[in-house]
Amino acid sequence: ETPIVHPQTGTLYVLTGEAKLLTLTQFKDSDSGSNHMTAKATLVADFGAGRPLGGAFAADGSMYVADLTQGLVKVTNLVEGSSTTTKDGGYTRPRIELVASKFTDEDGKESRITQADDVAVGPVSGHVYFSDASDITVESGGSREGVSDPTIAFRQDFFRGKRSGRLLRYKPETGKVDVLARNIWFANGIAVDREESFIMMSETSMARELRYNLEGPKKGQMEVMIDNLPGIVDGAICCFETGKCYAPMPTPPVPVINFLAMVPETVSLFIRTILMTLPASAMQNIKPAPYGGVVEIMPGDGYSASKITRIIQDPHGKMIGFLTGLAVDGNRLYMGSLTNDFVGVFDLDD
Repeated sequence: ETPIVHPQTGTLYVLTGEAKLLTLTQFKDSDSGSNHMTAKATLVADFGAGRPLGGAFAADGSMYVADLTQGLVKVTNLVEGSSTTTKDGGYTRPRIELVASKFTDEDGKESRITQADDVAVGPVSGHVYFSDASDITVESGGSREGVSDPTIAFRQDFFRGKRSGRLLRYKPETGKVDVLARNIWFANGIAVDREESFIMMSETSMARELRYNLEGPKKGQMEVMIDNLPGIVDGAICCFETGKCYAPMPTPPVPVINFLAMVPETVSLFIRTILMTLPASAMQNIKPAPYGGVVEIMPGDGYSASKITRIIQDPHGKMIGFLTGLAVDGNRLYMGSLTNDFVGVFDLDD
């Protein structure tokens, strides 16, 4: 789902559908002369249960992970190269801690984190920003023998048509969670800029990027950053070196989505109601067209609007498709997916 680059060492980490955290090192070109590369995969941590989706490093070297069925998880005691042996030969083991699965909301009631989806750590405050995609509870299991399938939850949420996604903030210094924004139609990928002045969020069901302002005259306000994208957006990442932000597009607009948007609201509601009654097995048969895309965005400031600087795509998904997570390291763009068993690499200088 998500590649993650360690900000100090540049080591590439990946979260897998089997609830494992791996490092990929020792990249080598394939002997066949193709555009494939090989890498050494090393198990760093095994979450055991849950479905980790997004992850981000904190300044102290710990990693925060958004787990679809558990909530916000923190991984500490990470040692690169092995899950059990330190450089001096000592013994260690990563510590996995569930830091937030529910919290007290503004109304004083307990609120459960039902679909933790992605996470970003503020480089200035150290606060942990994460998305809660929807209030639909995701059951364990799914199409891949005990692995929860996030795409089923998305389909159910879209057909229902209720905007229940949230942008949440966890403050490590207090251990408290609060809500920054509500009423988002499937709150997905999030990223923060180098100055921690804003958060970019992928609103999947609206095929657009949102901007939550952390500083400036619009502090505390959510606004549309980029609208009418050529595909449904998923994850998000901002490059501190260039200031550009990126969002993966796993699919082009799905025909049924376009159709429901065109018909009268009463007809749309009737069709959605029927679709909501479909079992999960039937939901899985609603498949998007093969496609892989990434949108590159130059965020605006107080004087200029955000703009798309380019779209990187494999329009028919022949080489890579269904992109859901990204990481940037220098001129390399790493591309992860819920369905692929490999990580794509794109040279941003091309």
